[in-house]
Amino acid sequence: MGKGKLVAGIILLIIGVGLIPASFGMNNLLIRRMDESIGTSFYSIQGNLLPYTFELTYAEATPPALLALKAVAETDIPGVVNGSVTYYAIRDVITDLATYIGETNATELFFNDPAWTVNTDSNYSIIGISEYSGLGNLSFTKLAISRTYAKFKESGHLGIGVLDYLSDYEDAISSIPTRDALTLYFNSTWEQISNVSAYIYDYIFPQIPTLGGFPYAATPATAEDFFFMQWVNSSIVPGTWRISVLGTNYNIWEYKQYDLRLNETRDLWDPLNTSAPLNDEGIFEWYYSSNNATLANELTTKFNLNQTQYENLMRYFFTRSNKEKIFGPIYAGLQPYSISTLASDKVYLQWANGEYFPNGIAFINLFYEGFEVSFPPESVGIDVATARLLWNGNTLHGLANTTGVHLWFELARSTEPDTTVYNMLRTEFGLTTTQMDEILTWLIVFEPNSLDILNEDQDLDYHPEVMAQYLTTGSYITAGIIGFIGLMFTLTSFKKER
Repeated sequence: MGKGKLVAGIILLIIGVGLIPASFGMNNLLIRRMDESIGTSFYSIQGNLLPYTFELTYAEATPPALLALKAVAETDIPGVVNGSVTYYAIRDVITDLATYIGETNATELFFNDPAWTVNTDSNYSIIGISEYSGLGNLSFTKLAISRTYAKFKESGHLGIGVLDYLSDYEDAISSIPTRDALTLYFNSTWEQISNVSAYIYDYIFPQIPTLGGFPYAATPATAEDFFFMQWVNSSIVPGTWRISVLGTNYNIWEYKQYDLRLNETRDLWDPLNTSAPLNDEGIFEWYYSSNNATLANELTTKFNLNQTQYENLMRYFFTRSNKEKIFGPIYAGLQPYSISTLASDKVYLQWANGEYFPNGIAFINLFYEGFEVSFPPESVGIDVATARLLWNGNTLHGLANTTGVHLWFELARSTEPDTTVYNMLRTEFGLTTTQMDEILTWLIVFEPNSLDILNEDQDLDYHPEVMAQYLTTGSYITAGIIGFIGLMFTLTSFKKER
């Protein structure tokens, strides 16, 4: 019996002593698992920060997108204005006369009557085609009149049909096949087509300012003013004006509030004015003014706006439909990254340099305090490509990789860091010594918060640190108890032997 007790005691003592390094190993394992939470926490923060960085990206997109749209529109404006006003001038005359004599008779008079002014009692702002030609009745057939007028009606509010007719005429001057095709399609002689074109070029176009109610003609030099008039209240082209930017048509891009004067509009669209919404910096003043009454008052004063105008502009620049359907898509087409990528990159740059929220992001969650490695003006300047690489889970030595993160934490905790590993990581990620040291410091400082975030996200029964303490302490206690029992068995067996 004594020998059996002795053997049992020795076995228990060995087990107890053996559990001590095992407990130490368990502690190290738990520390490694807690270290790995840094990547999980980063992705959690990224998911909750992205809605904010998307908003910033859309704001960032607004000036270049609208300026690109404006550049395209200004190129089109002289033609669109001339074509549109021409169409409406002809249509309005025919439509009014048709109420008395029907459309067929009205169009025939307009095209063929050499005494249009007399026969219509000088009631209209323009004269007919035959009267203008001075050549008598030009004898357009009913089919010729029908097809020519139908051509004018194509996208009439934009004057596209009128402009296409003139473009085809210009091409036909030097191309006999094109001329033959035109005369066949319009059932007209070349002289008739030439007279229609001369009527538009030489008679209607010079009257465009008067017919359209504009202060001056639409030319490349005045195109910007016409763009502003259209943007404010669609006063140039009624209805939908599709502007094609980078191959995509954008329909409802106008402001359409009828409450801004031309000078105010010019100021708002001034890309050199650092407070203007069409300036890369100014758009953020407007963005932040939604929650800053002082800043909002400064903007209304600076741009001579009343409260209603300010609110209308805020809706225009920041409403979801405009951001997602106009500003974002155009901006994405102007550079090599999608809106999603640009929004994600802002998360990386916020972590590295505090670039977008200089007071941190604890306003989202208190546990996010300290998420940033640095803040301006002392930002360490880690670029977005490096930050992306560091937080890519597939990067072997990255912070989100279960292999790489331990190398970083071992360096961060060591009083005498392994210079070989230090230099290897620094070189691999192209970091300066300052950047490297700031990241190592950040890991130690932010890890408790990362565990809080993990606990919150996964709704654990016990906080990871508390659980680790329980398990480690429990394993040491278990080892001690077993070892103590083994020791007691051994000692008592010796006593019985004596």
